Amino acid sequence: MNQREAYQKTIAIIASHGQPTPLEAELAKENPILFVKLYEKLHPEVKEMEISEPAWLITARKLSGEGKKIEAIKEVRTATNMGLKEAKDYVEAGFPRPIPPTYSPTPALGHP
Repeated sequence: MNQREAYQKTIAIIASHGQPTPLEAELAKENPILFVKLYEKLHPEVKEMEISEPAWLITARKLSGEGKKIEAIKEVRTATNMGLKEAKDYVEAGFPRPIPPTYSPTPALGHP
């Protein structure tokens, strides 16, 4: 498991198991790989958890569920490059499928 996968699984664990304890939150922040391994030992069902959604979507859903709609919209806009209205409509509609593509800036001409 690499750092990115661990980060995505950490977000999924927190989203599905609720607010972590302060110690869990600190461990997740400092070392997501260790957090996931520890959580898998304590909660065997987590080992089978599939990460099929991008981390930004999991984060945006969690923020929206906590009533932090503006932060959820910002997360969607940052990840997808949607406009404000489009991102707001997407969040308010409950994050419908298909999942919008992630934005990746293209390099300027002549630059790699």
